[in-house]
Formats: sequence, structure tokens, C-alpha cells
Amino acid sequence: MRTLLVSLVTSSLMLCFFGCGPLQRPMPVRLDDESQKQIEEAWNKALSPITKHDHQTLLDLLIMTGAYQNGVDELYLRSSKRFQAGLVVMEMHFDRLLPDNDRFIVQVLDFQGKLLRQESYDRQEIEKTNNELSIQEGELKNKKAAGNATPAELTRVEELEVRLATIEQAFPRFEEKHDNDGKQE
Repeated sequence: MRTLLVSLVTSSLMLCFFGCGPLQRPMPVRLDDESQKQIEEAWNKALSPITKHDHQTLLDLLIMTGAYQNGVDELYLRSSKRFQAGLVVMEMHFDRLLPDNDRFIVQVLDFQGKLLRQESYDRQEIEKTNNELSIQEGELKNKKAAGNATPAELTRVEELEVRLATIEQAFPRFEEKHDNDGKQE
């Protein structure tokens, strides 16, 4: 059992560098063939026989490896948030075999359930936005600070700074603090 746990953790740790979670963006990472093969083998080992692990150990495996999101065949997530004018419903649709169907859908409904707005984002839009707002932000700001940014890069930094300021005004960064029992402090 210990060997399997180490194997699962080891094979999945590389996935954590790709955004192991819970989800770091509204879509799980699509794995390359070799990584997917490792996940398939890990699942087969972990569940052979099906009762191999007790209640707690199964949960430990799923949490530590991110197996609930990494390399899965399908993932559907629905979340909702009430706000002063109604309800925001967000849905993520992921099917490993149908990559062109990956979607993140945001709906805004009034209190009677009438659809007021709907936006649908495909994987390409999500990946592009994630790249622009995370990876490039640091790289471009470092170049700007070092004084070796091109005029085009400076323009991109300025555009990014405007986007980030808009985000910060709408949703200030929130870092949840927990005590040792997992309760919010």
C-alpha cells in the first residue's frame, strides 16, 4: 500500500506544476499521452481490487494526487453565487475525448430565473487569458523594471496593468486562512 501511495504521489506530483488544485483556472489541464498513460496505470493499481483502500486512504489518495481533476475522462463543475441583482451560475464542461467541446459558461440570472447575460469561453480563450495574466505579467514587469523592454512589450505591460487594476477593483485578492482543523479563521 505504501508503495502504491508513493507511486501515485510521484506520478501525479508533476501534474501539480501544471496547476494542481483545486483547480487553478476554470478548466483542468489536458495531459500529453505519456502523462495520461501514467494516470491510467495509477488508477488501475489504486483500484485493484476495488476495496484495496479504506475510506480514509482513498480520500488521501484523491486529495494528494489531484486525481479528482487530473487526467479524468470528464469533469463537470457547477457553482453559483447570489449577488444583489440575482444569481451568477458558472459551469465548466470538460471531456478528455472531445477537446473542442471544452467550455466555461457564465450565466447571470435575475431572482425569477430569467437569463440576463451569458458568456461562453472555450479552452483557447482560457489558456490565452491565463497565460497573459500570470506568466507574461511577471516576465514583462521584470523586463520593464530592468529597462530592457521593447516598446511593444512596454505597451503590453501597460495594457496588462490596466486589466489587473480592473480585476483588483472588482475582486480584491482573498487569501483564506485555516486553522489546523481546516476551519476558517
